[in-house]
Amino acid sequence: MDIDGPGAYAICDILRAAKTMIIVVGPPYAFATRSQGHNDQKERFAELRNEWLESWGQRLWTLPELLLCPNQDGIPVHTLDAHPREIVSKYTIARMLKDGTKVRELLEHYAGTIQLSPLELTVIATQCLFARSYNIFSRGDASYALMGLMRRRPKVNQQDSAFKAFARLSLLNDNDRLLERLICLKPDPTEHRPWYDMYDAYSASLWDVEPCTQVAGIVDAQPGKNLVTWASDDVKTNQDETQIIVLDGAVGATIKWNSLEPVPFSKRSTGSEQIAGILLRSFPVWFLFGLGFTIVGGILINLEGPCKSYSRRTHDCASRETSLSEPAGRVLLVFGIVKLSVCALVWALLPAACRRSYAGKLWSTQAALFGISGIPDLEIVERCLFGFNQDRITWSTYNSTGIMENTPGITSGLQSPRPDDHNASTSRTKIFTLIDTFALTATAFEAERPPVAAIVCGQEAGMQRVVLCSYDPETRAFCKETVLRMTTLCLERMRRIDRFRFAMRRG
Repeated sequence: MDIDGPGAYAICDILRAAKTMIIVVGPPYAFATRSQGHNDQKERFAELRNEWLESWGQRLWTLPELLLCPNQDGIPVHTLDAHPREIVSKYTIARMLKDGTKVRELLEHYAGTIQLSPLELTVIATQCLFARSYNIFSRGDASYALMGLMRRRPKVNQQDSAFKAFARLSLLNDNDRLLERLICLKPDPTEHRPWYDMYDAYSASLWDVEPCTQVAGIVDAQPGKNLVTWASDDVKTNQDETQIIVLDGAVGATIKWNSLEPVPFSKRSTGSEQIAGILLRSFPVWFLFGLGFTIVGGILINLEGPCKSYSRRTHDCASRETSLSEPAGRVLLVFGIVKLSVCALVWALLPAACRRSYAGKLWSTQAALFGISGIPDLEIVERCLFGFNQDRITWSTYNSTGIMENTPGITSGLQSPRPDDHNASTSRTKIFTLIDTFALTATAFEAERPPVAAIVCGQEAGMQRVVLCSYDPETRAFCKETVLRMTTLCLERMRRIDRFRFAMRRG
């Protein structure tokens, strides 16, 4: 077997062709037992053997041997002493392991008693293999151990990270678009869980998510970094930084952070709203007309001709002009006073008319996403967006994952903690709020950095999985910060995005 080549990772093929397999166990180096005080040698040996088998089953490269060995009736277990061999069932060894339930599912799948789908098989095997301890010879060892369970296998590359090797293996095999589903899972904001944990804050499984985007490629390395030193640093720190892929076919929108701008909207007016609108728009015209008629009427009534003091003829002329202007002045004065009186009554009704004119249901609004640091007052937000508060914007209930719980003061029992609450978020994460003017919802979430884009990557439980991403100029990639759920109607107002770089986390 070529130890330096792909043959070192093909031990599973040897097991498939083997007739039988035996296990030789003994005390590992610096192995501490819990049965040193037992007097019965037989019980002590049985407990020691179980501990040795448990240690054997917790290793990375021995789990595929347990799954694929042909010993259906049991595996002969030999020890390094005079005790005779003993036949131990596979399921007995599985019960000794911490993840025995998942290992048993894999055992039953390869035994033919149950049939796991390609997606379920890959997910369970990944969670079992990546959780085991092993000596790091290359960063992709856990993925290459998983490769032995798959039919199609990529060429082994010692420089591959665990994520890149897993991505290449996933793209090569038919596993129901596992990578696309993995992107849609919401990470835990309180701690850094590894990507292979496949944790979702909404308690959804990978098979519950239906992806709507496609992985078009895998990025080899981050720009500006030396591949050799970068790989050695990752092995020393046990980190996996190459989690950058290329996505295509997604839809998304940008998030505005600079200011809250007025949002255009349209609504269907009722009869009372039309009357209120007429009063608001016609009031200045009636007021100006009434004021003008009053002023002109007063001038005509008090008009005195300048020719009174000169001659009788001039006096007669002035008398005729005064007799003609006084009736007209009185008519204009009365008409102006009536108009001003009506305007005075309408003046008291203007605040109610203004509120009634702009109240009511909004039939359509300009779709926009606004980001706010902390938890804002929704009344102030609505005044900035629509002019005044009508309680149109509400907190999103389908995105609550613990941030908006256990705090009174908001309808439906959901409320976000205030920005001055020091226990609201961890030292690493911050609380932000996303305002969706199309759905008229506000969503509080935790993230390390403020996201600049919202990208729809899948759907689950009748909601769209929207990945909020920040931008890393060094890698030229959108980095995943968190995942929210939005209504399906949001797809009507988002645009299709050409292929772009996407990182599972910022390096």
